[in-house]
Amino acid sequence: MAKGLARTVPASRYGTAISVMAAMGWGWEEYRAAPTDLVDEVMELLTARDRVANEARKRSEQRGKHGGRS
Repeated sequence: MAKGLARTVPASRYGTAISVMAAMGWGWEEYRAAPTDLVDEVMELLTARDRVANEARKRSEQRGKHGGRS
């Protein structure tokens, strides 16, 4: 679920929890009390946000390699 996130190590045992808590400003108790579907939704949004940022970074790097041409 946490594939591609730069904020945490996806393979870590608590990677998802750490990402969600950081994004939402939650502590452990708030995370544990949150409905599972809410946590899943937050992870989907974080993953999508990171994917878009990575794609934008790659496009920017490519433009730099080609002298500003797309």
